[in-house]
Amino acid sequence: MVASKYMPHYFGIHTLFNLAADDNPSDRTADKRWWFYCTLVLAFVVANIALVLPGTWTYLDGYVHWDTLRHTGYFFGHRVYLNTIDVTPWGVPPFFYLAFFVTKVPLGILAAAFVGLVWTIRHASHRGATFIRLFLLSTLLPYSLVSGKFLRYMLPALAVFDMAAAVGIAWIVRRIGDMKVGAWRTPVVAACAACVVAPSVAQQSLVGPYYGLAQNAIGATLAPRGWLFPDDEFYDAAVADAVAAIAATAAPHAVVCSDAQAVVAEYLARDGRPDMRACSIAHDGLPMQPVQTWVLAQDSHTYFENQLLIDNLRRRLVPWREFRVAGVLAVTVFRFR
Repeated sequence: MVASKYMPHYFGIHTLFNLAADDNPSDRTADKRWWFYCTLVLAFVVANIALVLPGTWTYLDGYVHWDTLRHTGYFFGHRVYLNTIDVTPWGVPPFFYLAFFVTKVPLGILAAAFVGLVWTIRHASHRGATFIRLFLLSTLLPYSLVSGKFLRYMLPALAVFDMAAAVGIAWIVRRIGDMKVGAWRTPVVAACAACVVAPSVAQQSLVGPYYGLAQNAIGATLAPRGWLFPDDEFYDAAVADAVAAIAATAAPHAVVCSDAQAVVAEYLARDGRPDMRACSIAHDGLPMQPVQTWVLAQDSHTYFENQLLIDNLRRRLVPWREFRVAGVLAVTVFRFR
C-alpha cells in the first residue's frame, strides 16, 4: 500500500475499522509485543529499499506538484472531462463509479451483493458487516465526489464488493436450508450458486484476454463495448500490432505520434527500427519538418490536448489501418507525408 501512490490511505481506513468495530472480538490472541512491530518495519524497509533513496522522494515530490502531468482529461462516454482533484466537485461526473458497477459487474454478483449489503445494514454490530460497510463507504463516497477518477482506483473495492456478494449467497443458502425441500436442497443450492458463477464466467470468456472490455447485460444494452471507459478498458491494447505493421512499412527516420510514447518507443526498438522516433501528440504535437509521419488515434488516449487534432484527422484522412481487440476498434493508424 505504501508502494502504490493510490492506496496509502487504506492504513487510515483500517484504523477507522478497528475503532468502529467491536473492540472485544472473540479472538483472544495476545496483542503483539513492541519488538514485533520493530521487526515488521525493518523487514519492510529491507524489502522496499527504494523507499529510502533520495531519487524516490524527488520523484514523489514532482508527482504531487504535477511535474509528471503530460495531459489532462478523462474520456468517459465519448466526452472528455476534467480529471484533476483541484476542479472538484466539477469534472468527471459523480455517477462514474456507479455506472461502472451497474454496467460491468456480472448481474448475479450484483444481485447477491445487494442482498449481502442489506444483511450488513441489518447487522450493525457484526464485525465483518462493519468492515464491508466502512470500506465501501470510505471508498465509493469520497472517490465519487472527487473529480479525479479512474476505474483502477476501484480494484480493491471490487474485492470487498465480492465479499458482500458472498455474504448474500451465504444468506440465500441458509434460507434454502430452512425450507422444507428435502432431497431437493442440494440441487437447489447448486443451482443458486450456478446462477451467480456461470454468468460471470461467460461474461469474461467472451472477451478474453481483453477482460477489461467485459460488460453485463445492462452495459450491453446501454452502450457498445469500450464506449464508456476506453481509458481503462483498452489502455494500450493493439498498440504492439499497430507498431509492428508500421515498422514493416515506414520509410527511414519516420516518426510515430501517439500518446503512448514510451510504449511505442519500446515496440519500435523490439521491431528493429531504432531509426524511427516516437513522439507525444498531447505534449509535442505533430512534427513540423517534412518527415513521414504516422499517427495512432486511440479512444483510450484521448485528452483535451489531442482531441481536436485526432477529430480533424478522422474527418480529413482515410485510415491507413484499423486494429481491433475482441471485435472492438482499439487503434486507428493515419499516415501522411
